[in-house]
Amino acid sequence: MGDIADCRRSDLIFDVAKLVSFCSQGTPLPPGTLIITGTPSGIGAMRSPKEYLHEGDEFVVEILPHIGSLYNVMQDER
Repeated sequence: MGDIADCRRSDLIFDVAKLVSFCSQGTPLPPGTLIITGTPSGIGAMRSPKEYLHEGDEFVVEILPHIGSLYNVMQDER
């Protein structure tokens, strides 16, 4: 894949307060909870050619400024 999506809060369909309100209706949200909203630029299944995550792919969510990064390496289900 290799593309980096640089997204801002203004790209969201719903504002942050509405997202937190909706998510907290079903479960408590302890401090530090991350709400991952998806990909504003689209999904790999709709691209040409199609792109999917595979074993070993890296997925990083970076929260700026001054918060940090959530780093994951994809693994196949076992």
